[in-house]
Amino acid sequence: MPTHVDYLVLGLGGMGSSALYHLAKRGLNVLGIEQFGIAHDRGSSHGDTRIIRKAYFEHPNYIPLIQRAYELWDELEQESGKSLFNRCGLMVAGPPAGEVIQGVHLAAQLYDVAIEKIPVEQVASRFLGFQIPKGFEVIISNDRNVISKASGIVFPGVGAFGKGIENVEKFDLTDILKKRIKERVSFLGICLGLQLLFSGSEEHGSFKGLNILAGKVVKFSKQVKVPHMGWNEVEKVEKDRESRGDIFKGIKNRDYFYFVHSYFVLPDDENIITASTNYGGKIAVAINKDNIYGVQFHPEKSGDSGLALFSNFIDIVKGD
Repeated sequence: MPTHVDYLVLGLGGMGSSALYHLAKRGLNVLGIEQFGIAHDRGSSHGDTRIIRKAYFEHPNYIPLIQRAYELWDELEQESGKSLFNRCGLMVAGPPAGEVIQGVHLAAQLYDVAIEKIPVEQVASRFLGFQIPKGFEVIISNDRNVISKASGIVFPGVGAFGKGIENVEKFDLTDILKKRIKERVSFLGICLGLQLLFSGSEEHGSFKGLNILAGKVVKFSKQVKVPHMGWNEVEKVEKDRESRGDIFKGIKNRDYFYFVHSYFVLPDDENIITASTNYGGKIAVAINKDNIYGVQFHPEKSGDSGLALFSNFIDIVKGD
């Protein structure tokens, strides 16, 4: 045992053991002292999981430390060969003048953290299960790193095509979405998220899409009521195509799904259509091309059948 140490670390909980490890990794002589057993559950960071967030409202000076923590978790995953760090999005809500919302805005401004401010009335439709009081402000963090590390991507959307593609570009997501799809990561577009994959749309003008799939988004004829809203039968289209799996596995043919839309997709390649419905004529409501899946209806509003579809997509992701 050395008679001299460069650093003495008191307490070898989550933070202490990490400090000890990284100091020793730099070639320093370090001694750690712990009153409990090594790897105990009596520290402030014990338990199976911990949550860290980049949009840190308490003080923006924490953010460089959090960014470094992200890097260290990546290193630890590579060294251990285990999945340890799961990136996800963040939603915060509170009074606009309150400490939390003001703090998130300041952190985002100083350290270029991507956030999206959304109206309270949109929360219920985009995030089922949340009821935000009127007068609150809601912020979502859109982090490219989450997408770059994801095993599978769900790309939901509601609203107008032009605004949707504007937000994709605003948050600098175009290149990373195309890159991950090219890397053959399983991808599921829902409603507007399906439409944005195509070349363009005629909704309220003429807008270019992501052009990942060739085709366009067009409006229903004047002979039918728009928006198309409610439950409709979905008929599977059986064709030979390159696919990772059947997103409709175990779901009966002509089952009902819930729709809310005024425009629909016209793929150039009809072979990618996996399901259709009849509303003023037969229209495509589901597509699949290799690792790309998309549905026009809302699985999250479609009861057990919608949950089964999500479960099938998760199984496809696990099989990647």
